Amino acid sequence: MDEGFRPICGRAPSSVELGRTFAGNIEYAELADGARRLSLRNRCAVRKQEKNLASPLEPREPARVITMAWGERYVGDLLEITIPTLLAPGNLPAFAGEFDCEFVIVTETQFFDRFARSVSIQKLLLLLLFSDVRLVPVDDLLSPWYGITLTYALVRGFADLGTAMTETHLIFLNADFIVADGSYRKLAEIIKRGERLIVSPSYCMDLEATIDRLRERRDPQTFALSLPHRELAELVIANRHNTIRAKTVKQRLFRIHRYDQFYWYVDEKTLLGRQMPIAVVYMRPERVLTEMPTFWDYGVISEYCPTLKPCVLGDSDDFLMAELRSEGTFRELLQLGWPSVEDIADDLSSFTTQDHRDYGRYTLVLHSSDLPAGLDADKLALAEFVDDVYARLTPPIGYHDHPFWKPQFPLFFAHHRRDLEESRTREALRQKLLHEDPSEARRQQTIDELRSQVLVMEGTVRVAENRLAGERRTAEEQVSRLETSYRRRRAALERDIAPVLDERENSLRRMRQRLVVLDARKAELEQCQRIRLESGIPDAAKAPHSSGSSVAVSSERAGIDEMTDRMPDEMPTPARMRLLRLYHMAFGRLPNTTAWHPYHTMLRPVMAALEPDAGAAILVVSSGGPFGSLFARAFSGRNLSVTPGMLTSEIYRQVFRNASKFDLCL
Repeated sequence: MDEGFRPICGRAPSSVELGRTFAGNIEYAELADGARRLSLRNRCAVRKQEKNLASPLEPREPARVITMAWGERYVGDLLEITIPTLLAPGNLPAFAGEFDCEFVIVTETQFFDRFARSVSIQKLLLLLLFSDVRLVPVDDLLSPWYGITLTYALVRGFADLGTAMTETHLIFLNADFIVADGSYRKLAEIIKRGERLIVSPSYCMDLEATIDRLRERRDPQTFALSLPHRELAELVIANRHNTIRAKTVKQRLFRIHRYDQFYWYVDEKTLLGRQMPIAVVYMRPERVLTEMPTFWDYGVISEYCPTLKPCVLGDSDDFLMAELRSEGTFRELLQLGWPSVEDIADDLSSFTTQDHRDYGRYTLVLHSSDLPAGLDADKLALAEFVDDVYARLTPPIGYHDHPFWKPQFPLFFAHHRRDLEESRTREALRQKLLHEDPSEARRQQTIDELRSQVLVMEGTVRVAENRLAGERRTAEEQVSRLETSYRRRRAALERDIAPVLDERENSLRRMRQRLVVLDARKAELEQCQRIRLESGIPDAAKAPHSSGSSVAVSSERAGIDEMTDRMPDEMPTPARMRLLRLYHMAFGRLPNTTAWHPYHTMLRPVMAALEPDAGAAILVVSSGGPFGSLFARAFSGRNLSVTPGMLTSEIYRQVFRNASKFDLCL
């Protein structure tokens, strides 16, 4: 490797410190290589006190958790979501109890102070008692070639270990990953068992649909975001990203440009997967390498662990990582339809290495409840599809001089060298000014003092924020208790009053119904009276049926009287009349209805078509009920409303025999 290329992965940190400030129990140091270190002052004494140990601490194996972040969004995700999930009891607290841990963040120098002041980093040091948090600059690696930048950022996170890397447990985590509570406890168990290479899948879910819910779950005191495996699995399945949906073999809704993953939808709680490759969660390298000749995912395992068989944590109950991905990511690459097996195989043949293909043969299970019966059949169906693709693949591409890497790397290297030279020039000028210009030295001293004051003040602010959060939570709990008490009292009151109100409503409804019946019967009797008067029929005409008629009239009168007697006293007569007047004002009286009346749309065209003369004689034959007589009220001339049954009765035959012709019959 070119000697000039070595700065890409950095060198072992110098012990010479350029500056040091303190904030409470946190020691802050700048290192000669541009990195910064945050550590807990008197860490061993504090740890001994925390653990209540009477004897010196036993030495533990070293471990390093490595992540990287650049850009505002990913730095925010790392500090606000990712590290809080690591603070869950079953993650770093459990892991740090087994190993001597340090946390390395490869990031932009412009964010160093933000990391140093963040709550999540403070919790890492104070609660987990990590040996230190190291901030490593990535500025000279940033470039348009994201895959190469990512690779060298990860390698820079441990290249400074040199030969010690083969004796150090290396844990890798992306800035936008969410880890289920208990995953790192499981990881520690497996490492203690002797495994040196562990891989586990990550599943993409929509950032916008889940971010608020995740923030709400963060504990205000510990800043931990604790999500059990199955709760996180449920969240992922319900909000899985379109890049997963596009690669779901069983639901071919739409397609994407590349198929390096395959999924099989079992049910709303279970998803199977194959991934090429599966993410490296942990490794203890077999050999010392400080440079990578290809992309991280294309050859890291072959380079660092060439003879190791991986431990695959493929069941989400053991280890689960979810990747936050913006809903619009790769949207422009989604299309309708689905590719053929031949198209998928042709694309995979063009770039996949042996590492890709080895890991694509492991079946992964994401589930939010117990595994369903018949899952083996679904696994077999997914395996048959993937095997069909594999059968059509050409031999794998070598990761050395990979066709994606080879043309990009010279451009990346030139970009890196240019940025590195500019950075060195600026630093040399700064050092010269510090030594030759007393005012510049004083300015730098003032900056260091202000930085120290900022850290102290931010510590004070965090204490006040935590106190305020506790007071606010207490107040919210009191309000919640009051609201609960109010809801219970209201429910009890409603239970007591509801029967009374229902009875009043029913009584009012019965009165309205009786009012309609009385009004209709009154109108019918008035109509009969009018018929007799207009026809001039003497009372003797009723003689042949006098007995029956009197019985009918008496019965009808008795029924009306009985209904009137049964009417309650709650509404006096004036109130009934006011109610009736309000009803007529709102709905009208048949047939002159308003738009609110249910018969209006039927009667309006009928009334418009009739328009009889003022003195016209109208006969209305109705199927029964008060409608006919009420309808006839609109005509000022002689009118008669009868039912078909009435037409056959003797009294009405006599009326029709002596009556003149009608002008209109309805």
